[in-house]
Amino acid sequence: MATAGPNICGTGFNYDDGGDASWGNATNIQADDTSYAVTGGMLANGYSQILRAKNFGFTIPAGSVITNVSFTYRRKSSGSGRILENNVAMLNASGSPGTNIADTVTTISTSSENITKSGDGSYWGISLTSALVNDVDFGFQIKVKRNAIGTNENALVYYVSCTVTYTLPSGERVVVCRGAFRGMGRGMR
Repeated sequence: MATAGPNICGTGFNYDDGGDASWGNATNIQADDTSYAVTGGMLANGYSQILRAKNFGFTIPAGSVITNVSFTYRRKSSGSGRILENNVAMLNASGSPGTNIADTVTTISTSSENITKSGDGSYWGISLTSALVNDVDFGFQIKVKRNAIGTNENALVYYVSCTVTYTLPSGERVVVCRGAFRGMGRGMR
């Protein structure tokens, strides 16, 4: 088994699916720092638009068998117990989402927390291939919902990263060399 990542997305953007609140500063999810993407204020029973993360920069060898894909994102809420995940999914190379794996019960904390969603192709509802994860349009999406209690609130996402676990094609090996080469004689060039 080999692992690539975690790689932070190279592209973050708001996708307008008709939700009530867009994600401002969506490109801030392209770095693991203190900047964040933030929804506009969401009223009771409101939904965000979709925050999408793409372009993870993988170069998994062709023909590798992808055994697991994990996405991690750091998030928080501006209010306690009022914002929930509504749609969380992997995106295939054409931008179509796989299975919605959102936790629609647990509210998003007011303290920043790292959330990891991890599984094989059946978990994500997408056939996993090296060509897919290497594609610049392979990605992840997040949509949130505001419950019926309280005042205006926002959701914040700081970054999105991806880790891929895979098996190399039969007959290929990864060789890691450490240190200096010595004794490179004439027959070894």
